[in-house]
Amino acid sequence: MKKKRFTKASEFAQWEYCPRQWYLSKTMGMRINSEASRRGAAYHNAKSEGVKSVQQDQTKFITALVIGGIICIFCLLLH
Repeated sequence: MKKKRFTKASEFAQWEYCPRQWYLSKTMGMRINSEASRRGAAYHNAKSEGVKSVQQDQTKFITALVIGGIICIFCLLLH
């Protein structure tokens, strides 16, 4: 009788972060702390800087839009 294999929540998080890393660790038993994985982590971190910058700009834009809308409504109510 085969044991049922359950997927852990941490495995979903690992797959979401990097599907290739998840695949290699599950199928080939590759260590996550290898030189290649460190290069991969550095690559992901470098790419995430651009995404973080865009997210910050979007947050600033939404904040300015909401404040501008509140000011417009306030001005309309005063007139």
